[in-house]
Amino acid sequence: MRKTALSAALAAMVFGTACDSSVGGNDSGRLTLLLTDAPGDFQEAVVTISSIYLQGDANSDNESGRVMLRTGPVTTDLLTLANDVATLVDAVEVPAGTYGQLRFVIDGGYVRIETETGSEVYSTPGYSEAPAVVDGELMCPSCGTSGIKVNLQGNLEVDGTAETLLVDFDVSETFGHEAGASGGWVMHPSLKASPLAAAASLKVSLGLAGGLTLPLLSGLAVTLGDFSAELKGALADPSVSGELVSFSDTDGDGTFEAKFSNVVPGDYQLFLRAPAGLNFTASVAFPFDLTVDAGGTVAESFTITGASAAS
Repeated sequence: MRKTALSAALAAMVFGTACDSSVGGNDSGRLTLLLTDAPGDFQEAVVTISSIYLQGDANSDNESGRVMLRTGPVTTDLLTLANDVATLVDAVEVPAGTYGQLRFVIDGGYVRIETETGSEVYSTPGYSEAPAVVDGELMCPSCGTSGIKVNLQGNLEVDGTAETLLVDFDVSETFGHEAGASGGWVMHPSLKASPLAAAASLKVSLGLAGGLTLPLLSGLAVTLGDFSAELKGALADPSVSGELVSFSDTDGDGTFEAKFSNVVPGDYQLFLRAPAGLNFTASVAFPFDLTVDAGGTVAESFTITGASAAS
């Protein structure tokens, strides 16, 4: 697998400064908090966030140092937030200063997983938002009263301007199979943040090698539009898929593209998924490893070099 350091960033959870939005002199600032996600291989991934707060000291859990941003619970299906955002906090006044932590307190959650015979639901114990019938337990050893740390890239500086923080709740890194043979699931919430200025998009281009024709599958023609690009966190459970985006040729130039929005700087894996029944080779080996830095638009191009119907 090839490791690539990109000068542009995929931003999924981001905070930044609107320099022309001065409020309250230097005594306070206003913070807006947005939530986004790249969905994993689930039918539902629901969590309840009961409160959100800032902590001044990056190494302390002292309640006296907390600045509460939200105390009312919000329940959301994370799968609805792909390439989209939900506003959790809207222009809340925050005292000026340096904050080392952003924390989310999670009350509970459940996932609905597709199976060969339908679906199964795994829920944290006593979760009121779970369906009436639950098939197993979703454990969350890191959920507690002190909250889940959001991975900030450095400290958050509030200096009298308006700040926007976009937070990514990464499904592919958050949910995974329990170790062993129990068949249960575990939730280790993975939340990340970076400056809003680092927000970017990823454009994946796909073409065919010269003279290559894709085979028929069950008598039907196959095009590059039947392929998908999949992006997931580098620490994702291997059994959990990431965000899938289909390729399309919107401008008719023969090059198919898949675009990802709201991806945060960090380490990722990019996969190329073919339609069922098709074997293929490409110009690089997949998964393709990405180390994403802050910037604008990331562009990667790949070529299908061989294709055949599975025997």
